[in-house]
Amino acid sequence: MLARLANAFRRTDSNLYELLPTTERAGASGHVKARVQYYLRWRVWRRCVIATLFVVVLVAAIALAALFVFVPKRSWIWRTRVLAVLFGPKPLPPLYPEFRKAELALPQHHVKDPFADGQKYLWVASHTSWSGWGNFMQDMVMTAHLTHRSGRTYVFDDYTWDKHGPPYSMFDDKRWIPSRIPLSAVISGPIVGGPFADDDTTPRAIAKAHWEKICPNPIKINGEEVRAIHGSGADATRIEEAWLEYLSKIDDPCVEVPESSGSIFHIL
Repeated sequence: MLARLANAFRRTDSNLYELLPTTERAGASGHVKARVQYYLRWRVWRRCVIATLFVVVLVAAIALAALFVFVPKRSWIWRTRVLAVLFGPKPLPPLYPEFRKAELALPQHHVKDPFADGQKYLWVASHTSWSGWGNFMQDMVMTAHLTHRSGRTYVFDDYTWDKHGPPYSMFDDKRWIPSRIPLSAVISGPIVGGPFADDDTTPRAIAKAHWEKICPNPIKINGEEVRAIHGSGADATRIEEAWLEYLSKIDDPCVEVPESSGSIFHIL
C-alpha cells in the first residue's frame, strides 16, 4: 500500500511540473510578443507620418494654386516673387550695398537735431514703381522740384521696381534684375543727398531709412483731396501749384504722401 501511495504522489508531482512552462519558453514567447508590439507601433507611426506629409503637401499645393490662379489683382507679381526665391540666378545680379552704406554716411544723417531752424520733410511713398528708369526719373525729378519749392527737405528712395518683394525680380520674363537699386548708384547731386548750389541754403535730401528713423508718426496726406483742387486733366504746373497750396497749410515737420494715394504727377 505504501508503494502505491508513493507512486500516486510521484505521478501528481510530475503532472504539476509539466503544466509549468520552462524559463526558456517564457523568454521566447515574451520576445516574440515584444517584436509584434514594436512592429505594430512602427506601422502606426509610419502611417501617421505619411498622412501628415500628405496633408502638408496638399495644403501647400492648394496655397500655390490660390497664389498662382485665384489672386486677381496683379497675380503675376506674386508668381514672380515665388520664382525669384526658388529659382534665382547664380550668380545673382549685384545689389550695390556699398552705395546704400555711403548714402547713410552722408552728414545730414548724423545731425543732433534734424528739426533745427524749423526744418521740415516730405516723403512721397506713392512714387512710381514697376516702371523703367525713364518713368521713374520723371516722377522723381518732378517730386523733388515740388518738395524744393515747398521749402521742405526731399526724401529719396531707391530706384524701385518692386517695393515690397524679394531682392530680385523677373524683368520681361527673360532675366532677373534687382528689385531695388540705391539711387546713388544711378545718379548724383542734390536729389540723392548732394549739396545744392552755393547760394541755395535748402537742407540736403535725406534717405528713406533716415526719414523712418526721425519721423515715425508723420502726417499723411490724402491725395484725393489735392486732386480735387487741381481737377482731372490738369498739367504738371497746375498739379504742382495745387500741392504747394495744400502743403503751405501744414505746419507739421513730417508729411507723407502714402503709397495708396497714387502718383502725384500721373507719369504713366
